[in-house]
Amino acid sequence: MSAGTSKSTKTAKTNNTYIFSKDAFKVPPKSQVLVYELELKEIFERYQTTPSRERAAECFRIFNEILPYIGAFSSILTTIKDELYRSVYSQDLTSKSAEPYLERIPYFKSVKRLEKLRNEECAKMQTSESDLQQKLKFKEQDLQISYKKSLFLKEDVYARDVKIAKLTKQIEALEEQQRLNESEKTELKICSFQKEKDLENKVESYKISLAQSNHIIEKLSVFKTSYVENADMIFEDVNKLKRANLEMTPEAMLKYDIIQGEQLELQFCEMLDYQLDDFETSISQLQRKKEVLNLVSSSSSGSSSTTEDRENSHRLEMRDINVGFKKRVSDLLEEQNLLKIHVDMLKSNLEKITSEEDVKVRRNTDEGKKKYAIKTLFCPHRLSEVEIALPSNVTNLKFVHPNLNFQSKIALKDSENEEVVDLEDSGLDKTYLTIWTDFYENKMGKKPRVFRIFPLPKLLAFIQDIYNSRWSFEDGLDENACWSKSKILRFSDYFYDFMEKRYQIKNISLKTIFDIISSLYANDESSLRVQIFTKILSGEQDATWKYFYLIEKLLLKYEPMDLKQYHSFLQILYPGRTKEIYDQMELEFTAFSKNHLTKEMIEEHIMHMIVTDIEPNYTFYLNCMKKIDIQRTGTLCYDDFDEAIGHILPVAGSNLKRVRYCITKADFEESQLPTLERLSYCACYVGLQNCFENNWTPQTMITAENIEMMTTVKVDDEEEKEKNTEKENAGKMNFKYKLNNDLVQKEVESALAGGSIAGKFLNQDDIDEEAAKLSRRVDMISQKEAGKFLGNNNYDAGESSDEEISTEAKSELIARLMK
Repeated sequence: MSAGTSKSTKTAKTNNTYIFSKDAFKVPPKSQVLVYELELKEIFERYQTTPSRERAAECFRIFNEILPYIGAFSSILTTIKDELYRSVYSQDLTSKSAEPYLERIPYFKSVKRLEKLRNEECAKMQTSESDLQQKLKFKEQDLQISYKKSLFLKEDVYARDVKIAKLTKQIEALEEQQRLNESEKTELKICSFQKEKDLENKVESYKISLAQSNHIIEKLSVFKTSYVENADMIFEDVNKLKRANLEMTPEAMLKYDIIQGEQLELQFCEMLDYQLDDFETSISQLQRKKEVLNLVSSSSSGSSSTTEDRENSHRLEMRDINVGFKKRVSDLLEEQNLLKIHVDMLKSNLEKITSEEDVKVRRNTDEGKKKYAIKTLFCPHRLSEVEIALPSNVTNLKFVHPNLNFQSKIALKDSENEEVVDLEDSGLDKTYLTIWTDFYENKMGKKPRVFRIFPLPKLLAFIQDIYNSRWSFEDGLDENACWSKSKILRFSDYFYDFMEKRYQIKNISLKTIFDIISSLYANDESSLRVQIFTKILSGEQDATWKYFYLIEKLLLKYEPMDLKQYHSFLQILYPGRTKEIYDQMELEFTAFSKNHLTKEMIEEHIMHMIVTDIEPNYTFYLNCMKKIDIQRTGTLCYDDFDEAIGHILPVAGSNLKRVRYCITKADFEESQLPTLERLSYCACYVGLQNCFENNWTPQTMITAENIEMMTTVKVDDEEEKEKNTEKENAGKMNFKYKLNNDLVQKEVESALAGGSIAGKFLNQDDIDEEAAKLSRRVDMISQKEAGKFLGNNNYDAGESSDEEISTEAKSELIARLMK
């Protein structure tokens, strides 16, 4: 390549091509031939196996050096050399040493590599073949076992078919016997009807004869003879004898009357319970009738006028039931109040008599030598002055000073307007203690003399009626964007209002509420639905029942329920999870249900997870909100709650979120904020409600990365918190105010193009609210860029530059939304 005065040989390599200078051939040709022979001998001795990559390269090098000096055969040999080179070397390139140059690989080298790879693949295939043959043997064995089982099952089916045939014959015989019995029953009805008519005729004849006899007696009473005067004297003697035998003291008579009055009062209470049972049965029957008629009309596609007539008929029947119930119960309560006044008067008279007896000392004819007073004359522990006249023959006086005993607990005296209820040391848990305290102290309820314990089906029907009414009430708030916070009632307050409207009389509604609470306590251990309702009634939860109600609606889609349907159900209820998480959920359900895949077991499993606070959506939203709760207060204001839901569910309605937040906050004091646990179930309901409104479309806005992050990252380790406090605070602050550029841009483009988001039409108020949020985020991002967002050097612009949106893009986005 380079020309110089040196006589040494200069070489340069480029793609296996060697350029040799002319100075190399100043050596005699014969010596040069010996040099080449020695070089070939050395390379052949070094690499003895052929074909060899190095031997081929050396041969082509020497060939290139001697070609220019062959003479007339140079061009021919060059062509032959190039053809041989292309035949030997492939187009694949590789590096031979650490120096940065490339050379082509010979074909035999590539063939060896292919043979090596083929041998490896062949070994793998042989291993796989042996494994598959082993599995095939296992499958054949399983097939034989299944074949034997199928034979046993066929025998069982045949035996069952024989049994079914026998039972069918028995059923036919019983049906024949039933037809005979029906015919006999018809004949007996005819005979009994005829006998009834005959008896009615006899009764009418007896009434006529009785009236005639009474008329004759009235006429004959005028002609009484004189000897009947002795009958009056005999009657008086008999009455005197009876009075002598039944003579009672006034005190005993009062006690007897009080006992009789209390028995009557107890009977009135039982009659009231019977009236309540009849009223509740009438309401349930009317409700079932309405459901059946609605089902029939929906299947027959009736007209709107028919539906309106049916609704009017239902309202009239309901009004008649309410009016009749109110009249009967009012009369019964009036009689009960009169009886109570009478019993109280008897008790006051008895107290007066006993108080008069307290200060009396009855003496007999021996001038007081024997004292037989019912009670002590006077108490030495009280300050009193009593003058006692002593007879003249008294010689000794005895004063007895008894011990003074104090009770450890002083009970308050019951008054007419106040009932003392001992809730202390009652063994109740916090939930029922809150419910009873609200009943006695806030609602001024009283324990009735007789109360009912409802069976579990009737209690669950009560709970479902309350849920349906509350659902309609909250739907009105969701649809009305102009609602006020004063319209929101706590669930317990709504429960009392619902019962008062249903039973129309406050005392009756309080009495029924006492029965319901007692029934809840009695059935608490036997039903998870009862446990969920008690937590909602006590104010510990508020959205769990609506969340579970939507889950029940979702389960109605799958009929029958099998493993494939269950997987689809999990993907809708818990979207965005990985396959491993779904497999783990399936294993947990299998362990809980003992491999019984039914809708009832699925509902039971979900209720169990809700009661024990291990429901997957609940834990996911709880972890999300813990990341938003930077100050670790365990609470969130509405803006932070809206921000958290906006990151996970961007298409959730703002009115729905605001209503759920205000309903949750109603259970807390004015100065308190809802806890993260309560808001997590609100988020569960909002997400599932959004899925329901979009025809059960899975919530694709929750990404698998977020799910994996929230389900694997736990914030319960206090030591880990202390180690990573600064890093977590910075991460949470960034999480709160970061935006996903692609997600926001896609949502805005779809909104501007179609005018709706996931089935919901855009509202101007929502657009204004989102524009305000974006403007706040623009300000925050600008502060970040200036290095003032965190007030220190915790902010790393390099980490978050990919997830931020520039100020110009934000301004353009706001302008497009405002249009």
